[in-house]
Amino acid sequence: MNKNLRTIRVQRKKTQSDIAKLTGFNQTYVSKWENGEREPDIATLIKLANYFNVSLDELVGNQTASKESTIEADLSPAKKEAMDKLLACNDRMCDRVSAYIDVLNDRELAEDISKFKHNDNF
Repeated sequence: MNKNLRTIRVQRKKTQSDIAKLTGFNQTYVSKWENGEREPDIATLIKLANYFNVSLDELVGNQTASKESTIEADLSPAKKEAMDKLLACNDRMCDRVSAYIDVLNDRELAEDISKFKHNDNF
């Protein structure tokens, strides 16, 4: 992963400082990632892959998988944007967003049931 991160970063003309600002870690951490001394967590890897517009497989060096086979490739732009925003949330905010999604799903289900019950063809 470390060599791929450095290669992709240099190809995109980004600095370690740019990556530090994006991820919220300091430049020392980014340097350790690139030197193989540390590894970023999965949320940070996803953020980096989205930032560089590459698949996670490409970022971590899995040569056997194609970009089209990744989950990110199947997401609509709206879902990618929502995922990026969710990744930027702290734990408390994520819990609140998750609860709100549950409420929205319950409302949609209730609306569907109501429409079904009121269908004249039933």
